[in-house]
Amino acid sequence: MRKQMRTIMIGMLAIGVGVAGVLSSPVSETAQVEAAGYSYSADQLQALATLNEYRKEAGMNPVTLDPFLTKAASNHYAYLNTNGHAYGHSEVKGHKGFTGVTHKDRVKAVGGSTGQLLGENIVFQAGNSPNSIYQLVHNAPLHRESLLNPDIQSVGFAVEKGNQKGMQVIVMRVDSYEQRDSDHVYPVPNMKNVNPLFAGNEIPNPLKGYGIDQSGHILTYWMPGEIYIYDEKDFSFVLKDSTGNVVPAFVDFMYGGTARLIPKKILKFNEKYTATVKWKAEEYKKTGGRTWSFTTMVRPPYLDYLEPSVKESKDYTLIKGQPLYADSSTQTTQLIQIPTNGKVRSIEKRSSWMKVTYKGKTGWVAVKNLKAYIAPKTESKYANKNMKAYTTRSSKGKVAFTVPKGKKVTRIAVNGSWSQVKYGSKTGWVASRDLSSSAPK
Repeated sequence: MRKQMRTIMIGMLAIGVGVAGVLSSPVSETAQVEAAGYSYSADQLQALATLNEYRKEAGMNPVTLDPFLTKAASNHYAYLNTNGHAYGHSEVKGHKGFTGVTHKDRVKAVGGSTGQLLGENIVFQAGNSPNSIYQLVHNAPLHRESLLNPDIQSVGFAVEKGNQKGMQVIVMRVDSYEQRDSDHVYPVPNMKNVNPLFAGNEIPNPLKGYGIDQSGHILTYWMPGEIYIYDEKDFSFVLKDSTGNVVPAFVDFMYGGTARLIPKKILKFNEKYTATVKWKAEEYKKTGGRTWSFTTMVRPPYLDYLEPSVKESKDYTLIKGQPLYADSSTQTTQLIQIPTNGKVRSIEKRSSWMKVTYKGKTGWVAVKNLKAYIAPKTESKYANKNMKAYTTRSSKGKVAFTVPKGKKVTRIAVNGSWSQVKYGSKTGWVASRDLSSSAPK
């Protein structure tokens, strides 16, 4: 029963959620906590309820608030707020608010137990406690592994909703290894609206060493009970899309009875994926695994920037006129109006948008409005009558010049019943019926 091999991942997370407000800096107390009558704030109770909702969703037992873990978390929260976030999980003796170098020291300092195993999560720029737990579970796979670890029973939260700089400290403890009676997965079976992207914004970063800055949504699999796999060939973790194609991925099989699948590229939006885990534990004479599915979210327009961009340099014309936008969104500044058949030069393609140049200006147009530019086919024609050439495709327009009957012109474009011709150094539009392929007699 190799319980000493269990592990809870410890780390810090930076989430890009802006938070306004100023946080007070209470002085930490090193006195031991009196467990009887210990009261929790509404924010701490809400954070606990939110965490247990996710644990229930994943088929795991709920956890309870522990006064000693909560006090230790609050002390470290105050220390970081006073001395700076750069200290992370550590404290320096002699600094204001010091209660212990490590999270274990800080729990012991208030009279708490470190149990079978103790872990600590730190969240920066969290916004509020329920939101931070959502971010940790959905978008921070290492923190998900610790918060949804089937083995933990006790937690402590340091949160101050609405009066914080966006920081939280969460301490988790395994009191005994008795409650992991099955395997667990995340995303859970039949989950909807799964984020197809992991942006790599977690410390430590699970993508480190793989040569990629972002990946598809990372899947987590927790082994059941005290089962351990020692040879990677006895474990497989495969993800397929709705057409049965295998998604290229890295598989991290870890010593703590947990595995993660890291897709090498962002997953498709609004796509159903099926994951399959198979394992064989020779020492225990057991085999297991499961197959389950989940669906990614519908792609929001504002996520264009997540799509990989492709550099290119080609000529296009617009199928219909549209503004040239300052960025890849219709909510940005309109730089200039491009007419139908306006010619542009592409620079970069990003999802449904193309970065182009038009008359010296650079901006973005919708890819659906573009068609490949075809150079006009020039041919010689003759005026079969004294022919007027107009500045536009209309006889009500301004006359640009007149071509005498029998004179040769060069047709450079055709649009409907009109032809664009060049006569000497002048260019204009004439009615196609006034042109002949040969000189009139």
